[in-house]
Amino acid sequence: MKKLLTTAAVSLALLGSVSIAQADAMKIGIVDYLKVYQEAPQGADSVEGLKAALGPKVEGLQKQQKALEVKIETFRKNSATMTKKDMEEKQKTFTEDQQKFQQQVMAVRQDEMKKEQGLAESFQASLSTAIKKVGEKEGYSLILNAQAVPYTKFDANTIDATDEVVKLMKTEDVPAAESKKEAAGTT
Repeated sequence: MKKLLTTAAVSLALLGSVSIAQADAMKIGIVDYLKVYQEAPQGADSVEGLKAALGPKVEGLQKQQKALEVKIETFRKNSATMTKKDMEEKQKTFTEDQQKFQQQVMAVRQDEMKKEQGLAESFQASLSTAIKKVGEKEGYSLILNAQAVPYTKFDANTIDATDEVVKLMKTEDVPAAESKKEAAGTT
């Protein structure tokens, strides 16, 4: 019985040392996605694309809002001299105009959310492709998102790969469609 326990203990010790040896052989990379988004041209392009797509719509809404404010102010100034019927018609018109304006604002917000989602997916696909290329080129066993890891001790086996990913994204502009295919594992 004692011999069996000793054999089991030695076996566990050997298995533990093999796992530790395997862990020491792993090269783990950490990537700060936020830093990549801020420094890679694809991040700036997505922000500029959103501004370009929605800027005219937002400006149009701002003009409409100012026009409504002017109408309401004019109504307030002139309401003392208006007939009851004119006041009711104007109020009805204001209510309809405000409802139309609110519907347009909601439509622009929905459009903004769709565009943001599309841009985020495109950026994520480019980022995933860049991370995969850096991982393969540099021999990483695993690359993690820095925001998902509450504590990281950087040593010989755990390396901040953010700068490598940013550098790759700056030098190789991967189209979104190609990125999505590569991120999905199909080429």
